[in-house]
Amino acid sequence: MSSLVAIAALVNVAIVAFLIFQLRRLRAAYRVLQAETAGLVRAAEAVPPNLEDQVAAPAQRLIGINILNPMELAAQESWFAETFGGLAPPLIHKLVYERASKIVETKLQEHGVVAEVTIHRGR
Repeated sequence: MSSLVAIAALVNVAIVAFLIFQLRRLRAAYRVLQAETAGLVRAAEAVPPNLEDQVAAPAQRLIGINILNPMELAAQESWFAETFGGLAPPLIHKLVYERASKIVETKLQEHGVVAEVTIHRGR
């Protein structure tokens, strides 16, 4: 009977050692992911080129478009956006602006306008 207790204790020690090893491995992976995420956050918060610098040249002009109903537009395009749009509004806004920029570029090309259509994000 004492040999069974000893074997059970050894198995428990082995399991605990394995779990400690896995915990340390996961903590190391977590630290790596945390560092990568911090870098991505800094990159995402980088301010786009200052529009004042782009307009500094007297010959350059910009047209600004602010879409006032992005959620309604997204809901018209996709049932998914209508159903789940409230969960990720920034993503929906981004997709609406990307789609709008493609529409503007296409329409300008139809009229023979050679233009660069870009999206600038405010602070």
